[in-house]
Amino acid sequence: MSDLNPMVIGYVGVGAIGAPMARRICESGMRVVVCDKRSEAAEKFSSIAEVVSSPREVGDRADIVFSCLPTLESHDEAITGAGGLVEGKRVRSYVHCGTTGRTKAIGLEGALAQRNIAMLDAPITGGVAVASAGNLTVMVSGERALADLAEPIIKTFARKVVYLGSGVGKAQTMKLVNNMLVGTNLIVPIEALVMGYKAGLDVGTMMEIINSGPAQNHATLGKIMKSVLPRTFAHGGALHLIVKDLKAYVEEAEALEVPAALGGAVLAAYLRAMEAGRPDDDMTTVILSMERDAKVTLPSIVS
Repeated sequence: MSDLNPMVIGYVGVGAIGAPMARRICESGMRVVVCDKRSEAAEKFSSIAEVVSSPREVGDRADIVFSCLPTLESHDEAITGAGGLVEGKRVRSYVHCGTTGRTKAIGLEGALAQRNIAMLDAPITGGVAVASAGNLTVMVSGERALADLAEPIIKTFARKVVYLGSGVGKAQTMKLVNNMLVGTNLIVPIEALVMGYKAGLDVGTMMEIINSGPAQNHATLGKIMKSVLPRTFAHGGALHLIVKDLKAYVEEAEALEVPAALGGAVLAAYLRAMEAGRPDDDMTTVILSMERDAKVTLPSIVS
């Protein structure tokens, strides 16, 4: 990585997922500039990076800037808003690691292009623990030259980088497909567990059978065993984030005239859970609204 030493890397937004990603870049020995609207989050990087107070200042100091922000509004504010990255004097490349959907990504690309800033579409999948270990998977679309420039930096926090071709938006669509499956893989087994429990089946026995055969999936082996059944609800992904991604999935499917009845049903279930609780509640709390509707509560099981 010695050939990248003169390059300065920027990172905007060092929250739950951005922090471990940015830390991995810093620990690789690269020069890094960071900011976050919450000063206490940015200050945690003061010993390993230059900390500044705005995305514009990151853009004034860095050549290539990454961000992984939680909401559509946060991207508008940090990237193209007043004091945003787009006003930076030095930045020439932006790597978009958040999940915003194709339309928003293309809009950001257009605004940045007016300031001669190229954009790479590079959403991630994996989660906080996976990011900390440097094992994320990153979906990339955009100009090949920019993908090649960014890849050594991306590989500081990613185990796998998949290039989907030119054109910002392809990677966003792939991330929506991925997250629709993530949401579905959790909610369908939970509905089945609630039904089986109300019918008199033992929850532990159901999970033993499910996880011993073809009905198992990543959620039955992971989130349900570790977060739902112990009633800790601490997987780490908020309801409002999965709702955002599922809405974008359904909207893109409708724009393509692709039926999305299943995606719409999954979205409706998470919306009910969010309306019954709070947007920041863990996505695994989706079981609470399903239990309420079924008038049962599964017992706590610690594996």
